[in-house]
Amino acid sequence: MPTGFRHILLYALLLAAVGTIAVSAASPAPGKATGKFYVASVHGSADIYIKDGPIYPLTPKAVFSAEGNEIVTGPNASVTLVFSNSTSVTCAGDTRLHILKFSQQPLKPNVTDLDDEPSASQMQVFVDRGTVSVTTPNLAAGSSCTWFTAQGQISIRDVQAVIEVKPSETIVSMLSGDATARTETLDGGVRLQQGQQVVMRNEISGQPEPIEVQPIPTVQLAQLTALAADASMARKMVYFAPVTAAGAGPTLAGGATVAAAKTKSTDNSTSTSTGASSVFDDNSNSSNSQNLQPVQLVPANLPTEFIVSPARIGG
Repeated sequence: MPTGFRHILLYALLLAAVGTIAVSAASPAPGKATGKFYVASVHGSADIYIKDGPIYPLTPKAVFSAEGNEIVTGPNASVTLVFSNSTSVTCAGDTRLHILKFSQQPLKPNVTDLDDEPSASQMQVFVDRGTVSVTTPNLAAGSSCTWFTAQGQISIRDVQAVIEVKPSETIVSMLSGDATARTETLDGGVRLQQGQQVVMRNEISGQPEPIEVQPIPTVQLAQLTALAADASMARKMVYFAPVTAAGAGPTLAGGATVAAAKTKSTDNSTSTSTGASSVFDDNSNSSNSQNLQPVQLVPANLPTEFIVSPARIGG
């Protein structure tokens, strides 16, 4: 087993064993961006356990720093998050995940293509239980996006994938793109492609092989696709941009305009941000680290409203 995987998995398992995460993370290194996520939608109960202790309910348009925090959803709930590297994640009900690492290179001041990652990033997430849909952009050179469970790890790239974690197995369904799945007994891993599903099980004597690749069952495809659609749609409605000088807000190529996202900061105060707002600043930020803000997209051409006279409606 690769040494890095062993250390990270053991660390993640320790976090799961002790309960609520409380990890102290260092301030971003100079020249880095503070990786964040934006809450695109919430249905039911969903909370974030902040690395230094507080617990906040997740509400639409709230923004949080990502690294070191834990996301927990209640039964029959769901929450969709858009990260500042343009990866979107939907957590279904009764899901618990730990964002072990989320570091990012500085973003460019202007967005040119929402399908591409805005800067190289390193993302490591441990899923303790539940179901998670992940949609990534076209990752930049040097980026990695790795998801850990008690049964193994999945390295994904340019994908739509659904990860389901049960007590004794992990099921990963690839709706698009490709990934590599690894377990403790399979160091080299197996390559997954669109339409395939991998099942990683706890190794038990006399039981089937701990890793198995198969086509996605037809009876599951519609439900998996619907879950992935929420994450895929969310990442096209908002993106992150660096805070710049007053009056020099972010722009989008192709003629579209942007609107500031009305957000709720972690102190529960509500405000409306602009290109120069500091509402998203973290107290732990290095003065040389790049601060990011979410920007909601507005269609370049809004549909024209027509008023139809009742006399013109046939009847």
